Amino acid sequence: MANAVDKDSEKSQYKIEYPPIKPYYLESKFLKIGVETIQVEGFTIKIFNRDRAICNVLRYKNKLEEEVFNNAVQRYVKDQKKNIRKLFEYAELFNIKNKVQTYIGVWV
Repeated sequence: MANAVDKDSEKSQYKIEYPPIKPYYLESKFLKIGVETIQVEGFTIKIFNRDRAICNVLRYKNKLEEEVFNNAVQRYVKDQKKNIRKLFEYAELFNIKNKVQTYIGVWV
């Protein structure tokens, strides 16, 4: 399981055996962008919305397998609930507008 965490947080707190997590350290100013609160089996959890999630996929393209990357992009393009305005807003904040235009813009 991957988790976005504050890069200034105490690193030792993420060294646990179960559940296995892989922390992704981000600047605190980026942690709240695109966050939604949902209910899952009676628990309240915070997740990144689909537009923020695809930004993460584009930002970390080189860390993903090509098939995973391509599948994520194609699913986002076909997603009826995508918000292109939000996508470009986030792309501006993360300085990935060129990637969004290259990988998403050609399809929408």
